[in-house]
Amino acid sequence: ASHISKVKAYIDANYKDTTLNIPLLAERAGVSEVYFRRLFKEQYGISPSGYIEKVRLDTARQMMKYSFFTIEECALQNGFTSVQYFCRVFKKMYGQTPGEYRKQI
Repeated sequence: ASHISKVKAYIDANYKDTTLNIPLLAERAGVSEVYFRRLFKEQYGISPSGYIEKVRLDTARQMMKYSFFTIEECALQNGFTSVQYFCRVFKKMYGQTPGEYRKQI
C-alpha cells in the first residue's frame, strides 16, 4: 500500500490543481479506479475525493483567517472551480457558510 501513500503525498502537493481526479490518481498508483478507491479508503478511512475536498477546505479555511483574501480567492486558489460549489461543500463540512465563518473569526 506504499503506492497509495505516495499518491496521498501527491494529492497533498497538488490539491490546488483543478484537474486532479480519480482516474489520474489511480493511474499514478498503478491500479484500477475501483481498487484505488477501496485501498485509499481502507488505508485512510476517507474516500480519495473526500480527502481532496478536505485538504482544499482546510487550506481555504486557513486563508480565510486573513481578511485580505476574498472568499472567491480562497476558493479558486485551493482547487475549487466555482465559488458556489466551495460555499456548498464548506457549509456541508463545517455547518456554516464561509461568510458566517469569517465573521466569527
